[in-house]
Amino acid sequence: MRNIFFIAVSFILLTSCNEKPCDLTSCRFKKGDDVEIKNKTFHDKATVTKVDCGCVYEVSYYSYLGVRRHRIVEEVELK
Repeated sequence: MRNIFFIAVSFILLTSCNEKPCDLTSCRFKKGDDVEIKNKTFHDKATVTKVDCGCVYEVSYYSYLGVRRHRIVEEVELK
């Protein structure tokens, strides 16, 4: 029983080590770039604060009354 448990844990650890790291070089925007959010009439000016795998961005922008907002967007949603 211990051998099966040890083999299962070893398999899980070894398979998690083989994951490929994200390639962020193909993304159009970098952290700190100023962008515009498509289909947003007011407050469309934003700044990229984080870039994730698959070119998914976290942007921050000022909303009404100067409130800072964060939003997760894909590359197709940005100009």
